[in-house]
Amino acid sequence: MTGSAKLLAVAALLVVVVIIVVVPGTPAAGSPLYDGLCSPCHGGAGDGNGPAARWLDPAPRDFTRGVFKWRSTPSGRPPADADLARTIAAGAPGTSMPGFAGILDAAQVAALVAEVKGFAPARFARPAPSLEVPARPASVPDGRGVFRDAGCAGCHGESGRGDGPAAAGLDAPPFDLTASPLRRGQRPEDLYLSLATGLDGTGMPAFPSASADDRARLWAVVDEIERLRTKAVPDLLAATAVSPRAQKRSGPAGLDLRPQGEPPANLPPAAASLSAAQCGRCHARQLREWQPSVHAAAFSPGLAGQLVGVHPGLGKGCFDCHAPLAEQRDDAELAREGVSCAGCHLRGHVRHGPERRADSGLLSLPSYPFVADSLYERSDFCLPCHQLGPELAVNGRPLLNTYREWLEGPYMARGVQCQHCHMPNREHTFRGIHDRDAVRQGLRLRTRTGPGYVEVVAENVGAAHFLPTTTTPAIWIGVGDQSMRIGRLLAFEGGAWREREDTRIPPGGRQTFRVAAAAGVARVRVTVAPDEYYERFYAQLLAGKLAPQARHELEAALSRARSSRFILYDETTVVPAVTASPKRSP
Repeated sequence: MTGSAKLLAVAALLVVVVIIVVVPGTPAAGSPLYDGLCSPCHGGAGDGNGPAARWLDPAPRDFTRGVFKWRSTPSGRPPADADLARTIAAGAPGTSMPGFAGILDAAQVAALVAEVKGFAPARFARPAPSLEVPARPASVPDGRGVFRDAGCAGCHGESGRGDGPAAAGLDAPPFDLTASPLRRGQRPEDLYLSLATGLDGTGMPAFPSASADDRARLWAVVDEIERLRTKAVPDLLAATAVSPRAQKRSGPAGLDLRPQGEPPANLPPAAASLSAAQCGRCHARQLREWQPSVHAAAFSPGLAGQLVGVHPGLGKGCFDCHAPLAEQRDDAELAREGVSCAGCHLRGHVRHGPERRADSGLLSLPSYPFVADSLYERSDFCLPCHQLGPELAVNGRPLLNTYREWLEGPYMARGVQCQHCHMPNREHTFRGIHDRDAVRQGLRLRTRTGPGYVEVVAENVGAAHFLPTTTTPAIWIGVGDQSMRIGRLLAFEGGAWREREDTRIPPGGRQTFRVAAAAGVARVRVTVAPDEYYERFYAQLLAGKLAPQARHELEAALSRARSSRFILYDETTVVPAVTASPKRSP
């Protein structure tokens, strides 16, 4: 592959965002609680086909079938209310399902249980009795022998890794007991229930538990599983990895907004326009907030330069998110508006948005077609352009993984959506890594000194995703002439992406930088480069042969990328001298 071709491949992967479409207009069914916390994955219809489902492995449960793995009830029967409530409270470790214990109260959990049951009413029409877990007897058989004799090794393998001889023939692969947290729970009682009741919907049967001998054998298997499995829970970086099975299962899709068509006759000319400037006739505050935003600049000189001089074939994929209106593909002036009002709020000349508020300052027009949709206040509205598919994963994580980082972090379960931080009070500023104040709100820095050293602790205290989340920015912590880079550093080598390092900080996490320093005054400086990748990329493109128009655009892009840098923190600190230990008398 030539150097030029490599650059084109780099551009194609980092600039082309190939994603799925979330088209507003059909509000999710159900209560606001289910709508905000459950429908993004499980779907408004409860069928497990929510907008985020494609990115998840294992897939969200289809409530409409009424088939649940985790029950205290006999195999083939519906779970008890307490079973569903426990799953909501505890979540499913190792998956994207968070636990809501301490976040939702008992009444809220009960309301969600009723809603889940409502998706399959016939299934829950006849409640089933729950099995009580018996106390572990004083004497149980040898667990290794029972594990093998009961057929457990046939699916899970002798070592419990899910690689037994029968595993290949099962639709749902056997659980790897050694490498993953037990999703139902970590207690021996949870293991016992899984054995006694089976896991409906999988090849895992229920084992007899009627006699004392049966119960002793089940406890023996529990002992063996406890011996096999690891108690280590994956860290957040590992938790956001995409399994090879998911990578094979998920293919690319695309956001493709249909042309708006002819405007209805009842719309005045200003309302029939697709230009943000005309939207500002009525939505003046929103226009002022949007104009300096990264959304308004999404169709950047860097993108334009590549389309006209480097790889015109990238056009459709880039437009999908950087200028998503179908009309922007044939209207250069409209394309320059990037992600504008119409791209998010207009479908077939019908306006979509969140429920109107009394303090919006907008007058009501009878001829103004408007559809209120709760999707506008949920993170899955942002998903199409802020999440890449697993087919573009490097080292197990997609090049852009923001939605999934949020979904599996501590904020989602508490109801904090993207809009709460990036559109507070419904502002259209979309502040992020390019904004000094936004970074300061997300990144807390603490400097400590001691004899001969300086230590800087960087904590992610305000970002609901990794900080920084994408591969584009870099944050440098410098002490004197030494520095540490915070970010995900990728390189295109040998025709493929390679991850050189990933030092990003997960939500609530930290990175520590400690260096030796001479006694005296030391300077601590933190520099943020929001477009660090593009600084290098545009410079590489400009080093080659380009058409005049492409060179003009890319020079402007490089200048803008470099000018986006800013100093976040610049202070001096005093380093005490290293004192010699007093000599001991012989």
